[in-house]
Amino acid sequence: LSEETYPSITIFRLVQSIIDDAEGRPSLLASFIIVDVNDYSRFEKEHVIGAFHYNGALLARNNYETAYLSEAKREGRKVLIYGDGAERITATLYQRGHEAVLLKGNTTAFKSVFPIGLLSSSSHSSFDVASLRSVLEELRRKNGTKSNILHPTLSSRSRSVDRNARSKERGRAMSTKRPWIPPGTAG
Repeated sequence: LSEETYPSITIFRLVQSIIDDAEGRPSLLASFIIVDVNDYSRFEKEHVIGAFHYNGALLARNNYETAYLSEAKREGRKVLIYGDGAERITATLYQRGHEAVLLKGNTTAFKSVFPIGLLSSSSHSSFDVASLRSVLEELRRKNGTKSNILHPTLSSRSRSVDRNARSKERGRAMSTKRPWIPPGTAG
């Protein structure tokens, strides 16, 4: 079960990477492809700029990889996944050898925080770095300089899987212990 753990990041960390990349600083963005797993009509309506669409039903097939997934795997790039069913798809791709990372949240939540410059439904076809930077700086001011909005996290599935694995491990250890034999009795 511990194989089912996978990393996750927040939209704030992604936005900071977008800003870093635009300003020529090292960023995570260069090592990621972004994948939207919402149904196609929702993807067409609105998605993170530059995201690829992936139909989760493909996972049931032997040939589940798209060209961009195969290329990402070959190049050692991470696959940043968000949308309905993203946890399941992230876990499955991770188990199948992809460097899958869950992007926590959905387009509705992303748009509520970053209404301009992140999603394709805005008037931009590329990231509006100035708008994204402005919102991120305002969030930092409101939350204080020691805010943890940019720290990567483990998915809740990862934590529950880790907890389950530890619980099973304890159960195995308990079952291998010898029963208590009172002193003075033959054993």
